[in-house]
Amino acid sequence: MKKVFVGMGTCGLSAGAQQTYDKLGELLNANPGSFELCRTSCINMCFREPLVEIRDNGSRIFYGDVTPEVAEEIFKRHILGGEVIEEKVALTLDDDGNYGGAESGFQELQQRIVLRNCGTIDPESIEEYQANGGYVGLRKALLEMKPEEIIEEIKQSGLRGRGGAGFPTGLKW
Repeated sequence: MKKVFVGMGTCGLSAGAQQTYDKLGELLNANPGSFELCRTSCINMCFREPLVEIRDNGSRIFYGDVTPEVAEEIFKRHILGGEVIEEKVALTLDDDGNYGGAESGFQELQQRIVLRNCGTIDPESIEEYQANGGYVGLRKALLEMKPEEIIEEIKQSGLRGRGGAGFPTGLKW
């Protein structure tokens, strides 16, 4: 079954993502089982919001500038009809991590580390966060490490403060 994600970060919401999500919800209610509708956080192309991602059989298609009217077209042509609407595609991503589409150059230059799950999981679901490794470090620090070991790991990480001077965080502790 196709999974349809709508970017519901502040950038998406300010561009009308709630209306797009609501329209897709109406279409799903009128056509039960045609797809699974999911909320997610920022998909990382704020300049193309509202963004809708469709995942199906390993492929990921990202549509940009999706108004409720465009959402209905995507529903009819892509979700029901299986047709990728090329002129509306912002980005594609295949199983091997290869990007395509109008915004592929923007995406290829990035290596997401801290925000790697942003845009792929529901930010309001602790279960999804934990299923993707959330709280593993906290659990390790609380149950397996001594305070000195935690400080040493912070020092080794090279983590720096955000106050402007970039002071090493491990030294602050």
